[in-house]
Amino acid sequence: MNISFDIAGILISSFICFALAALWFSSALFGNLWLKQLSKNGLVAHELNKLRIFVYVFLFLILFATVENIIVDGFKVNGMKEGIGIGIIVWFLITSAHGAIHFAFERRTIILFGIYSSYYLAASVIIATLLSMRR
Repeated sequence: MNISFDIAGILISSFICFALAALWFSSALFGNLWLKQLSKNGLVAHELNKLRIFVYVFLFLILFATVENIIVDGFKVNGMKEGIGIGIIVWFLITSAHGAIHFAFERRTIILFGIYSSYYLAASVIIATLLSMRR
């Protein structure tokens, strides 16, 4: 199987989702609620190293976009409609695994699940749609 990597698409979609994450977890949207819910699990806001978080998030998004690129290319996904469908399927798989690990075992709140899950949905659909429209 010969997989074509759309490096520009991967980087562009990673940057878009990074900007979305910065907004998503800021006080303009869910930042205050997110920090409040994290504190219920014993994490204090001043313990968060913002630079480290930004670097990790961006690297994760590049990896995430690369995996979605492999899926989009492997299944020959073309166009917005198919991209949205693949994005939703990938979101469901990630949310299922994430929910099982972090919420069932670590006992995190359903509010945190909603904040993370909705971000993953937006990011997954953005990445898959952008990559499939560039094919």
